[in-house]
Amino acid sequence: MVFSYLFEVKSIQAYLFNTGKLKDIIAASERIDNLIDDRKNSILSQVLCSSDLNHDLHDETKTEPPNLIRFIRNKGGAFYAYCQTEQPLLDLRSVWTLTIQQLFPNLEFLDALVKKPSLNEALAEGYKKLAADSNIPQIKFPLATAIAKRSQRTDGVSVPVSIRAKKEAWHFGNARDKNIDSGTAYQRQAYQTLGMNRATALHDKFTPEDLKGKLHYPIDLENEFQFTKAGTAKNTQQITDIGVIHIDGNGFGAILRELKSTLNKSDSDEKYRKAFRGFSKALATATEKSAQAATQWLYDQWQQEETKQSEYIPMRPIVLGGDDITLLCRDDLALGFSKTFCTAFKKASEDELAPLFKDHLSSSNTLEKHLTASGGILYHKAAHPFTHSHQIVEELCLSLIHISEPTRLRRIS
Repeated sequence: MVFSYLFEVKSIQAYLFNTGKLKDIIAASERIDNLIDDRKNSILSQVLCSSDLNHDLHDETKTEPPNLIRFIRNKGGAFYAYCQTEQPLLDLRSVWTLTIQQLFPNLEFLDALVKKPSLNEALAEGYKKLAADSNIPQIKFPLATAIAKRSQRTDGVSVPVSIRAKKEAWHFGNARDKNIDSGTAYQRQAYQTLGMNRATALHDKFTPEDLKGKLHYPIDLENEFQFTKAGTAKNTQQITDIGVIHIDGNGFGAILRELKSTLNKSDSDEKYRKAFRGFSKALATATEKSAQAATQWLYDQWQQEETKQSEYIPMRPIVLGGDDITLLCRDDLALGFSKTFCTAFKKASEDELAPLFKDHLSSSNTLEKHLTASGGILYHKAAHPFTHSHQIVEELCLSLIHISEPTRLRRIS
């Protein structure tokens, strides 16, 4: 008998852009990036270690005693795990959901714990439960009752603000903004505690190896972001247009369905685990390599400019998880960055998925051996609220159908 626990973060983009303030977005994106990963400093890793649970998060080759928690996926805001006994997963679920509710009080999530004779059956049942859970309204604490004071930006219940969050409020220029919700309070504490002005894990995912430690990403659009200038000598005023980019991979679901069909019930749980964990890791690696290739292109363009006025590269990473990315970019460089990413993603996904196709999908005649990507770019003034912008750019991306070409982009201004 196999016990499986599935966890997925819901509506990440809405959570990140909750307040519409760039520094809140930056803090939230860095915290979310560190939530679920196989790095030893990730929150998932710390929860497992502090709970003294036996797991293979950092070592896939670990032996398999009955109480070992084995991971199938641990990237992109989701993890799937299974165990031969139920109690370790019950302990993980209890501690993990409590941690999420304490550290990310406004974050929505789905989870399911199932029991089935085999791993593939457990996962299939778990997917059904996650889908059902997504339709159940969730109660958010603290409750915003009718008589509670609310945050003007998020409509969440106002909470007492810690000394560290108050200090950050001055840095944000919001000393009078005393009514903030608990989620925003955590973002503003984290902004200083995690050192957002220095290199972080999300920065490293976008930064090419040769440039790590050298690139600086802006955290303040008004003072650090280098916008373009008008072309005529009489009009040298800065044009504060900025591109919001969202790019998502195509073909992810088709490969998953083919894998499930190929790894039928006669296959062992171990083979099933290795295949799906390998696919998750390959997809994450391909996305990171593509983001780094696009950042290298932007860096090269930026270095050639004679009017370069800032040490900060004119882009700001927001999300990199699974097969999708979100970032802010200078208006005239946004389309080139996106095309470079999509072209690199086709090549990187083919390279990273080659072992998977060789071992499990060699008999498939319908699947392309690479993934493509679709994207949307929204051009707007830097002062425009990001809350509305990210919704539009996601709709642009979702409206595109899958095609075999490496680049498929839409833009709107």
